[in-house]
Amino acid sequence: MTSTLNHNKIQQVVDNDMCIACGACIEACDKNKIIPAYNEYRGCNEVQILDTTACLNCDTGCESVCPSIEVDFQKLIPEHSNLSRDGNYISVHIGYSPKNQFNGVSSSGGTLREITHFFLDKGIPVLCLSAESELADGKYNARMIYTMDEMERIPGSIYHSISFSDAIVQIRKVEKCALVAIPCHLEGILNYIHLKEPSLLKKIVFKAGIICGWMYSDHSYLAFSKFHGIDEKITSIGYRGEDRIGKLKFYTNRNLLYFSRSVFNTLHELISYKASYSTDVNRLRCRSCQDHLNFLSDVSVGDAWLKRKRGEKLSIIIARNAVGVELLENLAKKNRLVIEDGTFEDVIESQSSNLVFGTIARKLNTYLSKNRKIYPKFIFEDKVLQDEITVLDHLKFKIEFIKRDLVRAQKYRTYKFIYALTKLKQLSIIYLKIKIKKVINIMKGSDI
Repeated sequence: MTSTLNHNKIQQVVDNDMCIACGACIEACDKNKIIPAYNEYRGCNEVQILDTTACLNCDTGCESVCPSIEVDFQKLIPEHSNLSRDGNYISVHIGYSPKNQFNGVSSSGGTLREITHFFLDKGIPVLCLSAESELADGKYNARMIYTMDEMERIPGSIYHSISFSDAIVQIRKVEKCALVAIPCHLEGILNYIHLKEPSLLKKIVFKAGIICGWMYSDHSYLAFSKFHGIDEKITSIGYRGEDRIGKLKFYTNRNLLYFSRSVFNTLHELISYKASYSTDVNRLRCRSCQDHLNFLSDVSVGDAWLKRKRGEKLSIIIARNAVGVELLENLAKKNRLVIEDGTFEDVIESQSSNLVFGTIARKLNTYLSKNRKIYPKFIFEDKVLQDEITVLDHLKFKIEFIKRDLVRAQKYRTYKFIYALTKLKQLSIIYLKIKIKKVINIMKGSDI
């Protein structure tokens, strides 16, 4: 008999680092053979198939709901018959929540926290990423938030591996809810609802989408701690507060350690940080993503680092439909949000044209296809876009996968050496700019 592992696409998704723990396949499997799991080698939350022989001759369709196999925007957003690469939208805004902008937790303007607060005030629970308690161990999962006190468990930003595998179960349990999610989790939930349980859609009164760059595997903080000689067990991690961008904070049983993510005293510090939090340590599904702007949401929200705003903590806000427009108008009238009109050029400036249009992702997916590896197919305008790759592109991806293998084998120092060799010019320029800026700031201070 031919091994089912060669044919089971869910297993291929897992083996190729494409599973993002959205929970869709778990709910679609009526044999209860798929469960949440954590993989030490890949350093991430994913799923595990308990018995692959049960997949033989099975037609329950767990593969059809997986967002790492296919996301057909034409079916999921029928009102947009020709979905373009901007995801289709009504308006773009720049704004902030006066209450949450400088709370030390929100990553930019505090807009998503204000939206969450708005629905809680109306007695509508919010399904979002949250810790089990304020003293959680850095693990964040899908949780239904009912009170303002529970909002303290919501992270401002989180970059290491997370799980949303319980989200669909949580939606079933309530009469109605608002949903806050990153793109791939929203894709999985809506894939499942569209194909398996349409009645759940009526329970979701609003979809707030996080504009998401990527998720790192847990090797990111493990490598960083290795480079900095941190021997204590890391119990939790924070990424916001203390300065404009937010410091990297490691919690241990005895200490709280702070590290700047923008100012580095030595080239070694710069390389250690950049290597630990590089695209080589991204989840491969994130590198393959073409939906960073969260097309399936009612409102998409992300950081708005715009030159003309001189580093202000602001949100880029995209209203994608009438429901989203109505909410923003309501919040603005009540002074819960301060917003101004923006443009799609602001979206590109703040997020980069690469993430907005999936430039590298399309090339990577072509590379994966040529190497017979599974990758997510994103259907825009009734077609799957791929880009031809050059010899140089092929070489870059080859080197990236070598570095990925080193990271997963926890050969962090060897990886850092190769990373530094391949990025030496860029790293030197970044370090020089930091030093020049520091000198300028010192000179300005001496003139006062």
